[in-house]
Amino acid sequence: MTTHPELTKELLASLLQQLRPVDISLGIKVLCGSPLKPRPTLEVLQQAPARLFWLAAFTNYAQSQSHSGLYLDRSILLADFFDAAESELLESGLTLVDLLGDGPALCEQFPEWVQPADQLTESSPLCFVYRPDGQLIYLQRWYRMEARVGAFVRERLQRPVFEFPVDFKASFQDFFPPESLNENPWQAAACYAALRHDLSVITGGPGTGKTTTVTRLIGLLLSLPESQRPESIRMVAPTGKAAERLRESFAEGFDAMLQQLPATAYAKLSELKEGILSPASTIHSFLGSRGSAGFTHHAGNPVSCDVLIVDESSMVDLALLIALLDALPAHCRIVLLGDKNQLAAVGTGNVFTDLTGTVSSTYGNLNVSSAEFQAAFKAVSACALPAYEDAPALCGDAVVELTKSYRFSGDSEVGQLARHLLESDRLPEVDELSVPCIPLSADWHRCLYQSVDALKRALAAQASVLELLEVLDQVRILCAVRRGEQGVEAINQLLTEHVLGAGVNPSQPQDGLPFMIRSNDKLLGLANGDCGIFRADASGELLAYLPPIVRGGEARSFNPFALPDWEAAFALTIHKSQGSEYDAVVVVLPEMQRPFITWELVYTAITRGKRQVSLVLPEAFIGATLPRLQRRSGLRQELLYS
Repeated sequence: MTTHPELTKELLASLLQQLRPVDISLGIKVLCGSPLKPRPTLEVLQQAPARLFWLAAFTNYAQSQSHSGLYLDRSILLADFFDAAESELLESGLTLVDLLGDGPALCEQFPEWVQPADQLTESSPLCFVYRPDGQLIYLQRWYRMEARVGAFVRERLQRPVFEFPVDFKASFQDFFPPESLNENPWQAAACYAALRHDLSVITGGPGTGKTTTVTRLIGLLLSLPESQRPESIRMVAPTGKAAERLRESFAEGFDAMLQQLPATAYAKLSELKEGILSPASTIHSFLGSRGSAGFTHHAGNPVSCDVLIVDESSMVDLALLIALLDALPAHCRIVLLGDKNQLAAVGTGNVFTDLTGTVSSTYGNLNVSSAEFQAAFKAVSACALPAYEDAPALCGDAVVELTKSYRFSGDSEVGQLARHLLESDRLPEVDELSVPCIPLSADWHRCLYQSVDALKRALAAQASVLELLEVLDQVRILCAVRRGEQGVEAINQLLTEHVLGAGVNPSQPQDGLPFMIRSNDKLLGLANGDCGIFRADASGELLAYLPPIVRGGEARSFNPFALPDWEAAFALTIHKSQGSEYDAVVVVLPEMQRPFITWELVYTAITRGKRQVSLVLPEAFIGATLPRLQRRSGLRQELLYS
């Protein structure tokens, strides 16, 4: 008896080609008792008991694609699940359910291997969860992590709200004068939400004032009476580059904010900041990373911290977030800051988007709050927020979106293209916007050469190292992929030879070669994503130079052979550019299947630019609709319906 009459041997052979060896090994282990057993024949894999093989292999494959669970949904075709172009899968029209069956039947047929979440035992590798929008199968580890995040969110948001001091209104209006809120109340609302709740989420696009909001939030926390004032405030980010940018922008923003406060508040906050606020660090450093041995700080040894602000939270995957939440003391207030539209974490999960989605999926709008929140906010701010009759979702009062961009003018290329993507989900036609769109059929190399000619001229003019580093940040080429003609590796080779000469090897230190650090080195103070340039000094010695730690300081210099892993950096991958910004960017999209070029990937790339953006892309992409990234998990439904 077969699982489905159309599951032919040819179709199953196509499925095996889509799976990775590790997925197939797990399927063999579950079906045969050991991953060392021979792979079952196609005849065996057609039989109903072989559903267990396919279920284990597919669930593992889904996790490798950053889904925390496998949705059993009749609308998900096998071909769509794999983004496959194989004719057998495309023509079959079969779904995941046709191959695997539904959750309750699987639990009944394989009770030792698949168990419902409410009956889950440690011995079961797979877990079945029913949600109102579908059925999910998890590897048990990922189900438990997702469930713990859901429990953490619910517990934090169900706590009593913060008891504000009687004179809080005056302090709040020092930071947010009522007349400044008429046009844009959301930074003030975000600060109030973060003070009111032990967990809050603040999302906003580039230039919407996320750092400004954080500086004012910290100012308000420091202004609280001593009995309510936190003793330790920490700021973290997922990468070294993002932590560095947070340190720089916060320092500038905090000093600017102090200048606008009354003299008494200025003196008080200047003094308090030094003893309470620590410089921003990476999450791994905050937790005390010990490599494969885990972290120094965990549930049994929590960090000493009263308020934790996590920047670039969309880049934090499920496993790292669990490690972070486990290491926090029970009283610690946590603020998640990020951009819900950017690329999600490289690892499994999409927690930040799931948290914001609990509100937007219900109301189509993130800035929804309860009547109680609106009344309390108006009492301290003298500003009325838009009213909603329906009660908010669980996260409603704790999620705020910053909507006004202060970075992009109405006619800037980056602003035009970002708004176009937000409103239409498609790339522009060639003449639709003022954004240059260069098809790959044209002389697209010329665009790349022009983007590095300023560096070529600066090198020829013997510009100082600091001047060279500034030139590097003026324009950056961002690629969707590493390999292929439009990938980072080929473009770095091309531009190395254009700038430094034919035959120059970009994998070796070369005078004038830009580079990017690819791994952290605490002893040298270098972080994954740091960018610099190799340059010979006055004596002819080749050194690696990176920007100064403090703006206005001297460039840092290192022996090139003492550096951790690095690569040439005329071009970077879009993923590596997250947390950075440049005056202009050239975004290079490759000749490849469109499902891999997602809306989030392109949005993240173009918003790295502050003033200008150019697109180099296949003609088929011009004017094309971009697919949205779909990461399947049960967290959003868990929070909506639990």
